[in-house]
Amino acid sequence: MPRFLVESYLAASPKAFDDACERARLTAEAGRGVRHIDTTYLPGDETVLHLFDAPSAEALDKAGR
Repeated sequence: MPRFLVESYLAASPKAFDDACERARLTAEAGRGVRHIDTTYLPGDETVLHLFDAPSAEALDKAGR
């Protein structure tokens, strides 16, 4: 199964990171065959990296909407 890295930006706060992790979990639940693998937070860059397994980029995009 293909693996995808999704990058997003957020304010440097623990609450924002918790919210980003929750959204990633909900994305995986909403998508058929989509699985959230891990989330990494780079506070200095205000960047969050989500790693997902999904059957296709389209399936991941649909789950994230």
